[in-house]
Amino acid sequence: MMMTIQTVNIADHFEVRFINQARGCERPHSHTSLVITAVTAGALTLQINDTTLDLASNQVISVGPQVVHCVQAFSEDFAGVYVLEVFALPQSCAGITAEQWQIFGRRQLTTPQDYDSFIALCQHLLQPGSDEDKIARLTDWLCPMLRHHFTSYPFRIADSTHPDPIAVTIRERLDQCTAETPPYDEIAAQCGYSKEHCNRLFRRNYHLTMQSYFLNRKANKAKALIDSGMDLAQITLECGFYDQSHFSRVFREIFQISPASYRKSLLESRQSHTR
Repeated sequence: MMMTIQTVNIADHFEVRFINQARGCERPHSHTSLVITAVTAGALTLQINDTTLDLASNQVISVGPQVVHCVQAFSEDFAGVYVLEVFALPQSCAGITAEQWQIFGRRQLTTPQDYDSFIALCQHLLQPGSDEDKIARLTDWLCPMLRHHFTSYPFRIADSTHPDPIAVTIRERLDQCTAETPPYDEIAAQCGYSKEHCNRLFRRNYHLTMQSYFLNRKANKAKALIDSGMDLAQITLECGFYDQSHFSRVFREIFQISPASYRKSLLESRQSHTR
């Protein structure tokens, strides 16, 4: 079967992808966006933070901002997956706070109506049409889902856990680093602990090793630069990857698609939408 890749990205609002073959997303990672996923046939085995679950057809999984996740395995009859990333809470979602958005966590929507409406939404977003229409369609689907989630699972301040100050310091240093490899020993010395202890502390708070977090941040930066039109060789240097092979491998492990294929699918989508 020929591989099908479709991608539509509307900056600051959403990105939707469809891939019909089992590939990628093996590296644990997180996003600043809300990620909603459904398979068209077969199943995925997912790891979300420290929990493993199976996602079958007729189910939808929603993974909140900063929640670590990855695909561990595909079933033999897997036939495709829709991935919708919502970059920000729509302004018209009355009654949902920024704090609730940030602690969304994970949720499985298991009724056929949920599944059917999500698949229909993704198919609509992937078709030619105006940005305004797509944003409105997404908002009409998303806001009731969010309201239902927080009606069923009321927001509590205790749900919003605060990471250890040392872990926060390490994260800030990693965010500031532009080198190919962060100075882990120097960061650990400044925190007053060994590198191994800092790594354990960081993982306990963010569910990622320091190295995985750093690569995840670089890949997300690269994704935004691909959408801006920057040359892939320039992006490799700008984001501090060793070479384009390293860049492509990390990107595919997180986004299920190579940088070149991702750019190609964006260009094809834009060309089809302007005809």
